[in-house]
Amino acid sequence: MSILLRFIVMAVFSTVICSAHADVIIKIEKEGALVGLPETYQPSSLKIVFNSTSSRTRSIESLTLTLGPSTVVLPSCLLERLKSCRIEDLFIHASWYHKEDLLPYYLVIEFRDPGFDPNESGNPGFELLFNLHTGKLFSIGRTVVNRAERSWQTRPISLTECCSQSELSAFYEPWVVKRPTR
Repeated sequence: MSILLRFIVMAVFSTVICSAHADVIIKIEKEGALVGLPETYQPSSLKIVFNSTSSRTRSIESLTLTLGPSTVVLPSCLLERLKSCRIEDLFIHASWYHKEDLLPYYLVIEFRDPGFDPNESGNPGFELLFNLHTGKLFSIGRTVVNRAERSWQTRPISLTECCSQSELSAFYEPWVVKRPTR
């Protein structure tokens, strides 16, 4: 291969690699303020009340997410699935600088199950995606890990199986892929 051709191939690959998308990690302060989101989505906070009793039926008693003017309270039909016991079990990241043709600007809250390994990229738990514009949940998945194969995948969950239609309308706005018309 000629030197010029090698240079062109390397230039193309480096451009692709350099333009790869990466979410911004969002920090949560003690009082629940979310740090790292742009001014457009301020004030932003995540208020979680964890169940501290030993005979608990669920780990999280209440969860309220505020993104700018939007506030969403998640109902018990969803909270009872989440096993995280403390704020340190959560990992939050977001994206607001990609094209919204296929995916809205979003905030992801990963609720990792107790006993997770912070050194692993995949941990069992739930991944909730919220629309930054509306504050509503638009996707939820269960992360399943196979340690023997060193693999993991997030499987979508249907909320219609665990929440009533009236509960869903208050916090859920399913994501629909917009396909170009021909």
